[in-house]
Amino acid sequence: MNEMKDINEDAYFWLKGHTTTIWARHVFRVDGLGDTVLNNMCESFNSRIIKFRGKPIISMLEDIRLYLMNRSQQNRLSILKVESELCPKVCKRLHREKMNSSKWLACWSSDTKFEVKNGLQSFIVDLEKRTCTCRKWDITGIPCCHAISCIFFNREAAEKYTNDCYKVSTYKACYEPIIDPINGQNMWTPTGLPPVQPPIKRRPPGRPKKKKAREPNEPRRSHSKGLGIAKRCKSCGKIGHNKRSCKGEVGGNSSLPTAGGGSPNSRSSSLE
Repeated sequence: MNEMKDINEDAYFWLKGHTTTIWARHVFRVDGLGDTVLNNMCESFNSRIIKFRGKPIISMLEDIRLYLMNRSQQNRLSILKVESELCPKVCKRLHREKMNSSKWLACWSSDTKFEVKNGLQSFIVDLEKRTCTCRKWDITGIPCCHAISCIFFNREAAEKYTNDCYKVSTYKACYEPIIDPINGQNMWTPTGLPPVQPPIKRRPPGRPKKKKAREPNEPRRSHSKGLGIAKRCKSCGKIGHNKRSCKGEVGGNSSLPTAGGGSPNSRSSSLE
């Protein structure tokens, strides 16, 4: 925190004013099995339905239903290509932890308890409880490099100690229920009730906003085009302006040198 204060005092005081349970991974709860700090999942879903939100309520819900129905089937088909026990992204993360486990030395205390050392650093690993004092394994459910060094010491597979929520079988079970297709509105059973009328539309001044309201400190995307490209005038051939802003003569060829090296006026005077 002292290093952060030297870099940015505003960020330091903002973090000091909020509890560490919302921004520090080492104090996250262990029941969520996730170390994500950002809200990317909601942002991603919101960006997909942004083109549906401006429609009437029934049309909007129908478009979202069709999107979810197609996406569920695509995920069911894509997971059939996976041959590993764990999902692909979890396999990559587990592979990185395996590579880092070579730096740690596992010291046996019992069949399931170890002290893992690397120089002056040391952590306690309990394979039975699936915990490590670094809390990385506790929070994510994926064995950390300290735990993997102990697992390899026992000549076991790290996939065995990964939480079941990351397995392909769990992924398939989540997408096993399907979203049934339905008939169009022309085949819906009449209810006998008066139709629901849309609310009175009061259009505010200005163009309707489609983009989300960003925070003051949230980065903006730059959409600048043509940076680093020099403009050349088609009339006079000079760089730095275009044909519309050219201040030369019409046609622009009077100021350009001719093939003989002189200007057109000097050439005509010499002919006289």
